[in-house]
Amino acid sequence: MQWLTETAADGLEIECHEYSLFRDSSGTFVTFRKLFPVENLEGRTLIPAPSVDTDSVRKRIAKKERRARSAKVIAERGGIPNGARIHLSLEAQVAPAVVAEIDTWLDEVPDRRSVSWINDPVRPLRWAVAEDPDEQWTLTALRDAIFAKAGCDKPSFSAADAWNYDGQSLYWFAEDLLNHESAGERER
Repeated sequence: MQWLTETAADGLEIECHEYSLFRDSSGTFVTFRKLFPVENLEGRTLIPAPSVDTDSVRKRIAKKERRARSAKVIAERGGIPNGARIHLSLEAQVAPAVVAEIDTWLDEVPDRRSVSWINDPVRPLRWAVAEDPDEQWTLTALRDAIFAKAGCDKPSFSAADAWNYDGQSLYWFAEDLLNHESAGERER
């Protein structure tokens, strides 16, 4: 707003106002508050932080993208055979009480733990107790469905970290596939 005010044509005034409407038993009311211009802009303008470590930010973004694409990496490389058993391992992801609650719910019906891999880059999981036995699930959707059915709050951890194949999380399994692929390319 400050830049626009400084570069605007002479005679043009720019202001910004906030209004709020409220109603009570005696009628409807409105309040106004002038937001711009203000006397002192110090502390109100956004400027680039001088010590931003762009390399670490770039690495965090890349890590998040890799987590989001673990299923895609595994499916496209055929890393897990169709029909292989996939396990939900929550011990490192949530509090022990939540793990116990989920485990109790899963153990009530033995097939609730029966999850298998389908080589699909988006929906690679099939759950034996789903209403539609041919339904395929994303890693996140099945994790969230299990939490909801067990009566637990929606989780916020990466689903690729919780689903395991052959004792390894799908996130690290995908990372290993990518690392072996990169090593093979360097050898050529």
